[in-house]
Amino acid sequence: MLPTGKGFDGEVLRASFPGTHGRFAIHPGHAPLMSTLHAGVIKYTTPDEWNAAFKIDGGVIHVERDTITVCAD
Repeated sequence: MLPTGKGFDGEVLRASFPGTHGRFAIHPGHAPLMSTLHAGVIKYTTPDEWNAAFKIDGGVIHVERDTITVCAD
């Protein structure tokens, strides 16, 4: 979720995030996780190999059962 609404809602093959202590990636089957995010770029690849990215100013990420939820500015 972004202040302006949803940034993306769909399936991804992989995604990487600007963590407070460095970049990290999430792939299918990842262990549950909750972390803070630093200002930077979220990058992801969809099943049809479309690559996308968008800038955030910080936020939080929650991963559980192959679902990634990000609340960011």
